[in-house]
Amino acid sequence: MAGLQKIAKRLDRLSHSLFPEQQATRNAFPLPHQLLLFFVLFGPFYLTSTLLFADRFRGFDWVHFWSAGRIPPFYPPWTLPIVRLLNWHGLVGITLAATTLAALIRSEHPLSALLPLLTLPLLWTIFLGQLEGIALLGLLGLPWLTPLALIKPQVAIFAFGARKSYLLGLAIFLGLSLLVWGPWPLRALAVNRYYAEGRYVQDIGLGIYGAVIALPLLWLSRGDVDMLMLSG
Repeated sequence: MAGLQKIAKRLDRLSHSLFPEQQATRNAFPLPHQLLLFFVLFGPFYLTSTLLFADRFRGFDWVHFWSAGRIPPFYPPWTLPIVRLLNWHGLVGITLAATTLAALIRSEHPLSALLPLLTLPLLWTIFLGQLEGIALLGLLGLPWLTPLALIKPQVAIFAFGARKSYLLGLAIFLGLSLLVWGPWPLRALAVNRYYAEGRYVQDIGLGIYGAVIALPLLWLSRGDVDMLMLSG
């Protein structure tokens, strides 16, 4: 019994070392409150999208890829079922509501949560019609919204290292996804290797060389979702 207690204490110390409790956000709302606030924000943003955009100015990628069912092969296989639940205004509403909620959680003053709505990266995401807003919503709802976060795994995957519950949710969902879609990660990696040969000009990854900088930063960022993704 004494031996088991020693092992338990060592594992506990290791757990605290790998997953330190950090107050990474300024305002910690319980998940049900975040969900309620998201829907409160989503409604006005959806309505604003219908008034401002109507049937004009739809994002290029939304028109030519997502709404047409053309999903790039390096996206996870559940992307299409999720996208099919949305229209253009729904995508805009999710992007703006998730961004505002994430900023509100991290802001010093509620008014400062509105500033990200004026930033060029957010406006570019909207007018391009990209899915970053869905991934951000998934990050806000970890571990329960793991499938949404993994729509952009190249960034979001590092956030799962912040909490043991996030890693558990990731492992459970990946296991289920393999049962449903088969070895989809191998197919995605095979596509990435094809594009890594210079066929995809937007691939600016440093590859293995980036690990020299990333690994120390990942260790120093333990417990902080934002810093883990930035380091990755």
